[in-house]
Amino acid sequence: MGDHSAPSVVTACRNTALRLLGRREHSVAELRRKLQERGFDTDTIADVLADCRRLGYLDDDRFAHLYSEQLRRRGYGRLRIEQMLKSKGLSAACVAVCVTACCAEAGQIEDCRRVLRKKLQTVSGEATAPRTAERLYRFLMQRGFAAALIRQVLDELRWPTGGH
Repeated sequence: MGDHSAPSVVTACRNTALRLLGRREHSVAELRRKLQERGFDTDTIADVLADCRRLGYLDDDRFAHLYSEQLRRRGYGRLRIEQMLKSKGLSAACVAVCVTACCAEAGQIEDCRRVLRKKLQTVSGEATAPRTAERLYRFLMQRGFAAALIRQVLDELRWPTGGH
């Protein structure tokens, strides 16, 4: 009976990993954590992750690229994308390469403008009021856009950004 338990644990772990990967891309660290949460042991997880990488089902570079593009389309700036990639357990080198490729400065300016235009549709009150400009500045900062970039985009609209 003991001979049959090890292969079934590996099979169960592999099936769980494939089911998770079938839903969406995952980073290696993220998939490892999810398998650990489901009670699989470290050695079994390591074997399954190695198989998934070898077969091309699991690739941190591919995950980082797809995830960063998704975040960018959702209106996040370079700084926030970088933070979110790191939170997925990706290496600093992987994050740096991906963010550099995904978040060129010209693209970030256009992304910031797009997010600002969308936000302006929901802003109440005088659009040029200093308080409104400050709220928009904070909103764009939370979205992960750089301060200089935000000032540039707000200045294009001739909005004061205070001492920022």
